[in-house]
Amino acid sequence: MVTKNILKASKCQKLSQIVLDLASKIANFPALSVQTLASAITIKRDCEILFSEVEKIKNDLPLRVEIAKKLKFNYVSELYPASQGGYVAWGARNYGDTENAEFYLIETDGVSDFEENSKKYQGVSEIKNGVAFVSDKSEAFYMINTSGEKISKEYSEVTYHSPILFRGKVSTLFEGEPIALDIVHGASDGSAKFSGKYIGLDGQEFSANPDAPFALYKYSEGLVWSEKDGKQVALNRKGEVEFTLPENLDHLYRFDKGVALGFKNKFYATRSQPCLQAFAISKNGEMKEIPGALVDIDSRSDSPKCDWWAGEGFYRATFGEGEYYFNLAGKTIYPREQRSNYHFEFFSNGYATVLVRDKNSSKSENFLIDKEGKRAFHNVYQFSHFRDGFAVVREHDGRCYLLDKDLKQIPFETELSVKTVREIWSGVICLELTNGKHTYADITGKQLMPSFDCYLAGSFDCGIAEINPSREHNGVYFIDKTGRRLFEDFSVSTGGQK
Repeated sequence: MVTKNILKASKCQKLSQIVLDLASKIANFPALSVQTLASAITIKRDCEILFSEVEKIKNDLPLRVEIAKKLKFNYVSELYPASQGGYVAWGARNYGDTENAEFYLIETDGVSDFEENSKKYQGVSEIKNGVAFVSDKSEAFYMINTSGEKISKEYSEVTYHSPILFRGKVSTLFEGEPIALDIVHGASDGSAKFSGKYIGLDGQEFSANPDAPFALYKYSEGLVWSEKDGKQVALNRKGEVEFTLPENLDHLYRFDKGVALGFKNKFYATRSQPCLQAFAISKNGEMKEIPGALVDIDSRSDSPKCDWWAGEGFYRATFGEGEYYFNLAGKTIYPREQRSNYHFEFFSNGYATVLVRDKNSSKSENFLIDKEGKRAFHNVYQFSHFRDGFAVVREHDGRCYLLDKDLKQIPFETELSVKTVREIWSGVICLELTNGKHTYADITGKQLMPSFDCYLAGSFDCGIAEINPSREHNGVYFIDKTGRRLFEDFSVSTGGQK
């Protein structure tokens, strides 16, 4: 029945309800971590996924349940492609116990057969690009491939941008890129010394320029900035020069969606302080000045006042009176009312929230703008981000409602006195009420369950939400969208059965 439900998924069908169905069917099996079910199942929140991913999930979840049962694991990770064919996964006993967790590498064909590697690890990273970092009782860590073979020497520690090893907690920081070694922080001003060495994905060390600026050490999308013969260069994952920039810049940042931002100091006679001109750099080394993209310098860090990504093709920066947006084509959205300080949120569904504080009074405004910089909605007390075509709005008088992508107001079915507006996840909104209770509603405005007492109520992810009833984090439980408790004998504190 589980497989039949997934087979019904079309190429662009959202799977959150299917995941809920799956969760319900194995609710009497506490040995598989519900957190794993909710997070490791390769479904991006509120996104349509490709059919190939549907096919993977079709085989993934039932097999992970079978592995957990037969090998007595209380945690089984998602399946990772193995370089030798098939898949590998992490299985754990005592998952969640920071002192006693044991991790094992499982090899599987992805359908039915699986085998546990007898080697026991105390900490492991995610598996990316066919490699993972592991540690054992000696506290040393090293790299293995998907056959479980040790391919690097042992290290007692790395000091910066290292793979984060977890003992009962999943790492999300290891990106499957070479790792910088031996970075030692110096004075309180943040200065550092770098050995110039990396661990490559083959487990071997290679060298880069140890005198390159500290900000350039981290790989992104297979490239890292360095210097050679006085020129700024991009190194690939083998430490080879991929391209040389036509001119050196004062600041270089990581690649994101195939483009890196760079900045060069620019001086104006009308300004007492220099500013920075933004450049866009492609992965083939082409560098273009972005018209109108001027950015102030943070006096504390000497870095650009600019965010990597503000959503839907825009970057967010500070220049002069307040924040503004620019894109790689040179389109800029500036605040025009110079009387105030502006703070821009990220774009979503074509809109962004702008918070405006008057410099001469305590007054503030909170409103939406479109991609032309025009006001799209009136001043309110609080907006959530648009997600899946909807946002939650709280007016100054406490009234709360939903807003769709056409800016049409959708009232909640039951009048609710809302204290805090939360983000929409998986088509569900968590609402903290003025009486201290919590409840959930969907994007039609329907209240899904009666309000209830708790310390913290989590957002729904793949049909499941975590409820924390007390400040001491005792008795955490999970609910479905009807408010029904799932996994009654699942204990977050130990990761297994009570």
